[in-house]
Amino acid sequence: MPEHFRSRTDMIMWLIKYCPRPSIVRALEIGNVEFLGGFIKIPPSNLPGWIFRVKMLSGQTKNICVLANDIKRKYEIRIVKRIPWEYWHGMFHGILMKDALNSGDKPQEYRRLYDEARQTSNG
Repeated sequence: MPEHFRSRTDMIMWLIKYCPRPSIVRALEIGNVEFLGGFIKIPPSNLPGWIFRVKMLSGQTKNICVLANDIKRKYEIRIVKRIPWEYWHGMFHGILMKDALNSGDKPQEYRRLYDEARQTSNG
């Protein structure tokens, strides 16, 4: 990969620099963003990455992904409609890592959504 992200701020700055949609960039610049954390894969791709929920100035919400494409050795930007909570990766061996990059802004809430998604997919 060309660079490694150390924080959510690193990723937001990267998105501001490379996102081709000015309306998303404006929302990121003013801080209308929630960091949902890391995901093992983000469908429809099989690539891992991170998801941000961005509230646009219009009031609309977009789910912006930074995908880590190891084969092409680059990061990619995607917009997805559904958050794949069943693939959330904010824990280490079942332990919630509150300050870890993959945990996101609200790890307890995301853990609950992850657990619910796993129960739904198994039942």
